[in-house]
Amino acid sequence: MTRSSLLKKFDTKVQALYDCLYDIKELLDSTEDYDLESLASSLLEEVDDTLTNGEYSIEEIKKVISDADSEE
Repeated sequence: MTRSSLLKKFDTKVQALYDCLYDIKELLDSTEDYDLESLASSLLEEVDDTLTNGEYSIEEIKKVISDADSEE
């Protein structure tokens, strides 16, 4: 599999992950229960923060994939 193909598939999977998280949030928001809505928002924010700013962030993974491409 080429690196560009891997990056495209990775981006697609990441988008699917975010879609799933937003679906979960919408589900919990639909209960109109403030506690569940608040928890759903907090969960989404924490997961997003980890995926974008964590030690093993999405961008870090993409960088490794891209760097591996330049090493070949």
